[in-house]
Amino acid sequence: METSTTTTGGGNTSASSAPAVVGSHLNRSSKTVQQIFETHRGRLYELMVNADFGIRSEELELHFASMPLRYWPRVDSAALRWHLELIHEFIDGLTRGDVLLAPPVMHWRHFPDRGFSEVVVCAWDRPGLLARIAGTFAATGLNIVRADIYTRADNVVLDVFQVCDEALRHIEDISRLKQMEQLLTVAFSPNGDGESVLRTWMQCAGAPERVAGGKAPVLTFDNDRFDDYTVLQVEAPDRVGLLHDILEAISTCDVDIVHAVIVTEEDEAADVFFMTGTDGRKIRDAARLEQIRDMVRAALG
Repeated sequence: METSTTTTGGGNTSASSAPAVVGSHLNRSSKTVQQIFETHRGRLYELMVNADFGIRSEELELHFASMPLRYWPRVDSAALRWHLELIHEFIDGLTRGDVLLAPPVMHWRHFPDRGFSEVVVCAWDRPGLLARIAGTFAATGLNIVRADIYTRADNVVLDVFQVCDEALRHIEDISRLKQMEQLLTVAFSPNGDGESVLRTWMQCAGAPERVAGGKAPVLTFDNDRFDDYTVLQVEAPDRVGLLHDILEAISTCDVDIVHAVIVTEEDEAADVFFMTGTDGRKIRDAARLEQIRDMVRAALG
């Protein structure tokens, strides 16, 4: 899959002390921010330890020990509990079949006052996961306005998407979400034809595109800000299927996307991808970077 997390460390735990953080994608100079994130994480840990909602203690410990640090400021206690229940459902399903072929599990909730629905997908890390998930959104005409991508140290993936319909509202038609859930299972079918089925759906769905004018896309690379990652920022008019097309283009370049932040404001997408080569290192070769640029630009049309 495009998303992965390299982790190190560990530590003892108690009811008042969260497991040691084992991974983050913070800027190397943001020590103060890191301390704030760790404090928030510790408070959430205390709340979850003292709560009784059917999650085994070992599941709780693993989640706090293996999620990247950047995850914690994005969740409150209600969201964290929701995520833990989703992961529990996915892990429970792994015990009843082939672990590597387990289909993703999807849950959703709505924020009508904020104009979006939140869809969370839990899956096993595998090649092409993020692009295929994005494709199921496009095939059902749902537009991604934000995505936060997380991979735990045990290769369990938790992807959080904010989505809206063509009228920029939360998804009132629940049948579309149920359709996407079914398509997600088909897209990861063990018979190997999931990608072709997904492409057929995308071609036939006729999902309306949101046009934001003729502004040309802007692609910018940054190899200086982070020690371990090459950063690609893509600014382009938003449309249904945009994220899928970008990810498909990047995947043809033998690149691993370690983290992605997808944000859409006023019909403009500003997507940031933290990348490495397949060797886990920054991409420094100018010709390789130009190849990535050309592939993404072609995908944007």
